Amino acid sequence: VFIDYLHNDSDGKQERIEREVVNSDFLILIKTEQTFSSEWVLREIDIAMRFNIPIFEFEFDELINKKFLPITSAHKQWRHG
Repeated sequence: VFIDYLHNDSDGKQERIEREVVNSDFLILIKTEQTFSSEWVLREIDIAMRFNIPIFEFEFDELINKKFLPITSAHKQWRHG
């Protein structure tokens, strides 16, 4: 589930994001130059680590430059390959 502060209609926006992280099976971290200077990103990483939630890291440039095979494409190849 993707949720961020801007698209969050909850009364306690940050609390909901933190609940969503705690209830996640994994966290996908898309790293940019500013990733580790964000207080909120660091909080969410800390929560995931405290609750032993796996973190999968991707470089933003890797995704944009099309070197990354999206999971949906990989899944189609596996099913129909």
